[in-house]
Amino acid sequence: MASNMLWAYGKVNVAHMRLFDTFAEFISINIDSFDNQNIANTAWAYATTQLPSEGVFNILTCRSRGRLSTFRMDELCGLMWAYVKAKPVSVAFSPIFEEAVQLLMPQVPVLDAQSVSNVIWILATCQQLRKAHVHGAPELIDSLMAAMLDMRVRVDSEGAAQVVWSLWRMGRFHDAWTLYVRTLSDGRHPEHGKSGFTKKHAVDGRQRYYQTLLMETESRGDLQKQVFLWKQMAADFYSRNLRTACLNCALMAMLKARDVDGAKEMLRQAVRTKLHNKVTASLAAELGIRDLEAEVEPAQILDITIRRRPQSQSRYEDFHYKEAGVLETVVREATPGDARSVHAAIENVGLKEVWLKVAGGEKACVIDNVILKQRPKLILEFGTYVGYTSTRMALQVAQWGGKVVTMEMDPVNATIARNHIQMAGLSHAVTVQLGHSDDAVQCVLDKYGEQSVDMVFMDQRGTAFHDDLQRLESLNLLHDRAVVVADNVLKPGAPYHVWRISSMPHYKTDIVDLREFGSAPVEDWMTVSWTRRGESYGKPAQELRELNMLARESDRFRLRAMATSMKDLVGDPLDEFAERFTSEFVALGIRCSLYVQTDVVDGCAVSRLVRLEPGQAPPKWDGEDPREEIQGGQWRAELGTVQFRGEMEAFPMPAPAQASFGGYKSQQEQMYIAPGG
Repeated sequence: MASNMLWAYGKVNVAHMRLFDTFAEFISINIDSFDNQNIANTAWAYATTQLPSEGVFNILTCRSRGRLSTFRMDELCGLMWAYVKAKPVSVAFSPIFEEAVQLLMPQVPVLDAQSVSNVIWILATCQQLRKAHVHGAPELIDSLMAAMLDMRVRVDSEGAAQVVWSLWRMGRFHDAWTLYVRTLSDGRHPEHGKSGFTKKHAVDGRQRYYQTLLMETESRGDLQKQVFLWKQMAADFYSRNLRTACLNCALMAMLKARDVDGAKEMLRQAVRTKLHNKVTASLAAELGIRDLEAEVEPAQILDITIRRRPQSQSRYEDFHYKEAGVLETVVREATPGDARSVHAAIENVGLKEVWLKVAGGEKACVIDNVILKQRPKLILEFGTYVGYTSTRMALQVAQWGGKVVTMEMDPVNATIARNHIQMAGLSHAVTVQLGHSDDAVQCVLDKYGEQSVDMVFMDQRGTAFHDDLQRLESLNLLHDRAVVVADNVLKPGAPYHVWRISSMPHYKTDIVDLREFGSAPVEDWMTVSWTRRGESYGKPAQELRELNMLARESDRFRLRAMATSMKDLVGDPLDEFAERFTSEFVALGIRCSLYVQTDVVDGCAVSRLVRLEPGQAPPKWDGEDPREEIQGGQWRAELGTVQFRGEMEAFPMPAPAQASFGGYKSQQEQMYIAPGG
């Protein structure tokens, strides 16, 4: 059947538009011959490729209604999953959900673990899209919760993460917490039930449910639950380095809540177990303790959770080996309170040891020039990683009382970043907001209010840039004349974002051609867009379906880069993809307008922005990689030599900035730019 071919294209994430359009016509004519598997396969394929297909789903709804009882459970779950993932959002208002809920209610006792987690996630996502729950869904969720709490159903790792997030999203945090404490805490983490390329290289469910629970407990200011979670995370790690980092985060929470007695007890536990380092010492100093070992008595009774330790590293821990190595280097080599030494240590790892996804080198040159021009009071960052860019930006904006809020969905990365931020002495200027951007942005809005963000730095999944930016606008979170900087726009790629900021009149955009930090042969783009309010503000861009295939391919390369590194993808097929990406936009009249030029002199790299003439292409890379010649902390950036398109309308061109180099000094005397990003 043709639906099997369509399913195959969806499986490899190839959105062949002519094929899918032809199949849409085929469906409209032959839908009566579709059996249940054909319906489920077709819906799944259109949802996976994210091709707008409301007409197709309307036809599938007509064929499915009244016969859902004949679907196998995997077919039914696959069908409902497709309806909440499909474009446009209106597909989620299909009446098949109400029919499915009534059908599933009497089947709860016989549902397997995967079906339980899938159904809960689907109903939560549908409620999120509809902004109202599906009729009968709360009662069905109650029955499924009872089955999980009674251990009649034991979900796997991915299922546990789905259920915890879903319960939280439906406003049932108490249920999510109860499920975690009674079935998942104290080392009872289930194994991952899936295999395959994307699953093999993915972290297990702990990433998602620790993220959700910590985000909510921090939002509520529930110190007891926060400390409980940080201890549980510490106990899940074999590495003493990561165990100590988690306990440091618990200590930070206590100090923030001014729980002095709790903080001192945590220090006693740290001394007893020897789980302390320079970061712990800097936190102890806030309590007036200068010598941890000499001034703090070891705890007489060891905390049972802290005492627990796995026999070996889990895949959860192995997945973060690079980031854990960065933390170890920073703690060993950096000086507490000296942000430059923290940045230099991180840079050295990226230059000399292993590729790191940080916006250093030429990318840092772009960010610092924007900060110099914009002087933001609040920067919102998507994707904290190890806290390199956030601390680097904070060190500059702190000069005028500015702050950085950085959102991170991975709790391990957030743990490491918070330790780096404390090590750099910038906890007063940087806040790490845990949670996926879909959830965390609302937390930022609740805390800082409308029109509070002056600058945005986007470093998350490139194919989500456009949606995240539109959401910031629709929530009225951006200040008038805010500036948006986006990284990795060419590799792995952000085609929808490039189209949005280049085609909509409320943006003034520069596209900057530059080189990947730590892997100069890899070409990339960054975009710099000043926003202004107008009729198109907060609205979606005109649909350009030709970009869909680029977006799907971009996501595939992103997964491969996560499994290896970007520098390992040099050459075919990534360069071919980048050439096709570039040519697609050149055909639309969209070109790079700036590039970054870097020279290495006496072991120091110096980068500067250069404006391209209309129609001029950026120069091709033909030099040596600067990482062979320089050490961390020896990459500088020249500031103030070009004017961005967005600032031209609002600000006159300033006097030449004396070929100044930016970063840590005052605006006019800068000769040194911060390490990395």
